[in-house]
Amino acid sequence: MAQLQKIITPLSVEEYLEGEQYAEVRHEFIDGVVYAMSGGTRNHNRIALNISYALEEGLENGPCKHFINDIKLRVQTLESESFYYPDVVVTCDPEDNNELYVEKPTTIIEVLSDSTERIDKQEKFFAYRTLESLEEYILISQKTKEVTVSRKANQWKKEVISGDDFELSLSCTGNPLTSARIYKNVDFDNLV
Repeated sequence: MAQLQKIITPLSVEEYLEGEQYAEVRHEFIDGVVYAMSGGTRNHNRIALNISYALEEGLENGPCKHFINDIKLRVQTLESESFYYPDVVVTCDPEDNNELYVEKPTTIIEVLSDSTERIDKQEKFFAYRTLESLEEYILISQKTKEVTVSRKANQWKKEVISGDDFELSLSCTGNPLTSARIYKNVDFDNLV
């Protein structure tokens, strides 16, 4: 989602969470500073929904749960605290059960847009890597059939997969996501 406006007055976490429950526009929270978020494109929405549907089937009987768009991700370190709205987030920890946010994700998926690509690739990835539970961070293009997967092993390793016929394996499910499933009904001819 595009960052539209920075709200200058620093807020506490409690003030942010309370206000976000009643806000007409979603906001991300980074160390007391709140950023209003704008809407996405049809392709952005379609890709997130396609992934959600596939995960619903793949996670059906397991311990992992997935959430899209409206559930926040809390990133807390000794120095900072932030809340983001990932497009898709998966948690497999039964104690990660806060009603408003996820704290222990295994998988985070962001659909890239022109306005968020730099933030998703740099700032968010830097923040997300501080999460001990995170196993993979996935960036999905909405302009071409291309996915960038960063996986944590001993160190983070990045892989780019693309084309009309690929499979994306996820740590949280045995069912791979195919390019056909990710990009089902995505219109590459009418890009904004």
